[in-house]
Amino acid sequence: MPLFSNQIADIKTSEESDQQPGSISETDFFQHYWRKQSYLFRGACSGSLDTLVSCSSEIQLLDLASNDIVESRMVSRDYELRLGPFDLAAIPENQLLMIQGLEQHLGEINQLLLDEFPFMPRWRIEDVMATIGNAGANCGAHFDHYDVFLLQVRGSKDWQLDGGGHSEHHLDHEADIRLLQKFEQTSGKLAEPGDVLYIPPGMGHLGIASDESITLSIGIRNPTMAELISHLADMLIDGTDLTSTLDDQLQTPSGCITDLDIQHLQARLADTILDPTLIARWYGSYMTEPREPELVPTGNAITGKEVSGLLSRHVQLVCTLPTRITYHHGEVGLTVFVNGETISADPAVLPWLQHLCAHRQVSSCLIPQEDYNIDLCKILFNNGAIETVE
Repeated sequence: MPLFSNQIADIKTSEESDQQPGSISETDFFQHYWRKQSYLFRGACSGSLDTLVSCSSEIQLLDLASNDIVESRMVSRDYELRLGPFDLAAIPENQLLMIQGLEQHLGEINQLLLDEFPFMPRWRIEDVMATIGNAGANCGAHFDHYDVFLLQVRGSKDWQLDGGGHSEHHLDHEADIRLLQKFEQTSGKLAEPGDVLYIPPGMGHLGIASDESITLSIGIRNPTMAELISHLADMLIDGTDLTSTLDDQLQTPSGCITDLDIQHLQARLADTILDPTLIARWYGSYMTEPREPELVPTGNAITGKEVSGLLSRHVQLVCTLPTRITYHHGEVGLTVFVNGETISADPAVLPWLQHLCAHRQVSSCLIPQEDYNIDLCKILFNNGAIETVE
């Protein structure tokens, strides 16, 4: 059941502290709360709880934390950080265990994103992190640069929130983890199983666990401008011919940089960097880079004839768990972005490609046996982006 359906939420009135039970539409949420203030969706994911409790028991999470291909961390009562893998029989007292990238390892988490958060494109989701701990466990007051939806699976968590507006210089740079130097609580929320708390970027928050608390943090990929510019610069240097020179005119010998000099430089940079086709190719590649590339499956190459045979068997083509996939249909044609790679494709593949990108699976019945379809499927199979399910 999607997040905005059949849930009981806290609606904020004009007075920040006054709240009343109600519900909210997707339009109202994005207009009044997204990137602005916190929001608690009461019972929004209750329908998924049984599945989530089953797939994220303490035993299963501890098993994941013992795997060296799974990113895990442990924060102590004194906010000291240890990195996994961990060989644990139980969560130590006053310790908080964090396990990253659950959507890359658990099919149930992948299904949760499809069922409860269909309004978020999968390529915009950074990852799903589990935090597990006993009474009092927490990772300190901090803020994130990205939006996060905090889904309470087991136990409860007391969330303390401040007014937001934080930046990096508000952090204690001597600490092992991201800790705010100063944190003044302005509001609070108690999250029970099935509740989802939305926290916008820059808002300070502190979550204190009850006994046997498990929370899933669904973070939105929201890179800083420094990260974007750095990645764009790397792509330009590595993949673009930038040997052309400035070729400006010498101005009057006044000894200063003139406004005309700046205007000419600005125009040259714009011609080089702000080409829409280049921006689309770079952005699609950057945003689909997998969090853990080594988790993308590799296997034997499949031939076009074998692809044709699979399509004729009426199977489901399913994205592998780590895969990020999207596309851009622009003036120069259709480009598919998958796990950081770019693929030029015939626009005729769009009817089934759109379904694959939105739902992470598509029936072979929807894919006509045309060369352009077989070619794209072959690339996706060979890149480890899709697999078949009978």
